[in-house]
Amino acid sequence: MVRKKTHVEYVIELAVHSRVVALEEYQGLHTPILHRCLIHGEKHPGYPSRLRNGAGLQCCKIAAHRKEAARKNEIARQEHDEKIKGRLERVDPYIDSTVKIRYRCLEHSEIHYALPSNVLKGQGLLCCKTAGVQAHANRKKAAAAASYVDDLPDWLIPLEPYQGAFTPILHRCLIHGEEHKASPTQTKSGHGLKCCMATGSDNIGTCLAGTDRFAEGKPTLFYVVPLERFPGYTKCGIVQVDVQDSRFNDPQYSSMEVTSWECNDRIEAFMLEQALLNQTRTSAECPQELRKQRWAGYTEVRKMSAEDMINLAQNLVDRLHEIGCPYQFALEYVSMSSGHRTKCQELADLWA
Repeated sequence: MVRKKTHVEYVIELAVHSRVVALEEYQGLHTPILHRCLIHGEKHPGYPSRLRNGAGLQCCKIAAHRKEAARKNEIARQEHDEKIKGRLERVDPYIDSTVKIRYRCLEHSEIHYALPSNVLKGQGLLCCKTAGVQAHANRKKAAAAASYVDDLPDWLIPLEPYQGAFTPILHRCLIHGEEHKASPTQTKSGHGLKCCMATGSDNIGTCLAGTDRFAEGKPTLFYVVPLERFPGYTKCGIVQVDVQDSRFNDPQYSSMEVTSWECNDRIEAFMLEQALLNQTRTSAECPQELRKQRWAGYTEVRKMSAEDMINLAQNLVDRLHEIGCPYQFALEYVSMSSGHRTKCQELADLWA
C-alpha cells in the first residue's frame, strides 16, 4: 500500500519552486487547499498535484494572460503606427482596435476621434470625409458649369458665372431683349426669365376671372395631335374654331391625325386641357430641339402615344359632359392654388 505524503513533505516540495506556500493542512494531491502566492501576495485555493510541480495559482494565470495580451497589443500598436505613418498621428495611447482614440490628420491639421480598425482600412478622419464630399460636389458643379451654356435654350445667354443649380444668376433674353436673374434649374427646364413669364398666355387666373381671350365666349377646340418629326411624342392644346386652320398647319403637327372635341367656349376647353396635363404630368418631356427653340406649346408635349392621350382626353370630355359645369369639373381634376380654388367654388355655386 502506497504511503500518504505528509504535510511537511508537501511543504518541502513547494519550497523547491518558491512560488507558493500552503496555508492549510495537506489532505492529498487532489484535494484543493488554500495557498498564498509568493509572487503576487494573493491567497487562492489550489490542487497540490499541480502546485508541487511549479504551477501557479489563479492570480498567476491571470497575470500570464495579461502579459500575453500586453505583448500582442504592443505588436498591434507598432503595426498600427507603421501603417498610419505619413497620414495620421496618434494623439491618445493605443488601447485596441475597437476603442476610439484621437488622431491628428497630417493633410488637414485637424484632430478627431476614430476607430483604429477603421483607420487601418484606409478610412480618414471626419475632416477627410468632409473634404471628400466637398470635392465631389465641386466636381459635379464644375461639370454642370462646363455644360450649362449648351443646356440652355438658344434664346438665353448667361451674363454671370454658374454658381450652382439653385443660385440665381443674370441672363439676357434674346426674345424680349431684357436681363433678369434666374436659377439654372429654372432656365434649363425651359421656363425662361421674368420677361418670358409676363407674356399673356392662358392661365387659371384669367380663366376664372373671365378676362382676355376667355371673355370672348367663342367655340373652342380641345385637341390631341402627335408630333410629325418626333415619334412617341404627343401634344394637347386648345384653339378657337375660327382660327384652327392656321394652328394645324404647324409643320410639327401630324395634321391628318388631329383628334379634337368642340367646346362651347374657351373656358371649357382650357379646363379640359389643364386636367389632361395634370393627369399626364409624369410623362412631361419635350424634344430638346423644340425646347431650345421655345416652340409655341412645348410645355404641353408629353412622351406618350397619341392613342393613350386620346383615351385619357375622351374620358375627361365624357366626365365634363356628365358634370355639366366646367368649374365643378375643374375642382375635381385641375390643380390650383387655394385662392383659385375658392374662386372656382364660388363660380361653381353660381352656375348651379
